[in-house]
Amino acid sequence: MDKAMPSRTLLAAAVAAAAVSLQGCTMAIPTHVVGYWQDATSYLKTYEFVKPGAPADTNQTLNSCMMDVPRYLQCSGHGSCKSWLHDAESDAAQESSLKFCHCD
Repeated sequence: MDKAMPSRTLLAAAVAAAAVSLQGCTMAIPTHVVGYWQDATSYLKTYEFVKPGAPADTNQTLNSCMMDVPRYLQCSGHGSCKSWLHDAESDAAQESSLKFCHCD
């Protein structure tokens, strides 16, 4: 039993050395200054609606229904604005309620 112990220890050391050398244990971990998700163009910038004639850095929104623009410009011309609350009692309530695009 005494002779088996050194051979097991030697075998374990050999397996550990092989595992470390085969994995490529290097401490050079690649890094970057700015995260990849921060380097990509923002979804909000990509799909923003800017009222025609307005400067590009002002009056931006994702919801063209909430701006005072002609109907053909709302919803990129592919739908109509629908009130979020379908059971509004009056036209005034419909005009002031939250609206979203309903695609054709």
